[in-house]
Amino acid sequence: MEKTSYSDFQREINNLRKVFFLEGEAGALEHLKFLMERLCPSEDRLQRKNLALLLVKNGKSSQRAASKITGVSRDTLRSALAAGAQ
Repeated sequence: MEKTSYSDFQREINNLRKVFFLEGEAGALEHLKFLMERLCPSEDRLQRKNLALLLVKNGKSSQRAASKITGVSRDTLRSALAAGAQ
C-alpha cells in the first residue's frame, strides 16, 4: 500500500468497517484477505511476512489470525519470531 493515496487508504478502511458491521468478523477477515491479495502481490512475500510479524508483535492479532490475513504460514511466523527473540 506504499503507492496508494491517503483517500484510497481511508476508503478501504471505511469499507472494511462496513463489512465488519454487516457481516461480522468472518466477513471482515475475508475482505481483508481480498485486499491483501489485491494490494500485495504474491511475489512480495517479504512485505507480507513483515506485515504479519508487525501484527503479532504489536499484539493486534494472534499468529493464526495474522497468518489468515496475510497468507504467511504459521510456521514461518513462529520461526521468524523465534529468530527475532534471540
